[in-house]
Amino acid sequence: MAKEIVINTCYSDWRPFTYIEKNGSKGLTIEIYDKAALLAGLKLKYTKQPWARCLREFTAGKYDAIADGDAGMA
Repeated sequence: MAKEIVINTCYSDWRPFTYIEKNGSKGLTIEIYDKAALLAGLKLKYTKQPWARCLREFTAGKYDAIADGDAGMA
């Protein structure tokens, strides 16, 4: 059996694209990324962070991907 590949992904609150509810990460971008990951045989693990922290920690190697920024990103 092949080992599951998990992609650690951060995002910022940017409704309706990425946000969090009681039962986890939600939004249009989350739905699209989850579908693509399923088709590729991958699993995405999401962590909500402020945009600046998400970008900084992605650059430092803590995260493998960024799902979305926020309305204030350049």
